Amino acid sequence: MLYTVGYRINEASEHVTLEAEDALEAAKFVKSQHPEASITYSRAANHEERGGEDIAASGP
Repeated sequence: MLYTVGYRINEASEHVTLEAEDALEAAKFVKSQHPEASITYSRAANHEERGGEDIAASGP
């Protein structure tokens, strides 16, 4: 399933969409890639309704 994780590094807010088993795994993956980041949200992606660009990554 696809999850979107929002995070903040310094003053910049970013988000990434990736495939994971659950929202916690998705957040942990982003944190492992960006240890300095603060995770602001992790939720199921809703790309089918809105459309959007996916950034696929596989979790650990």
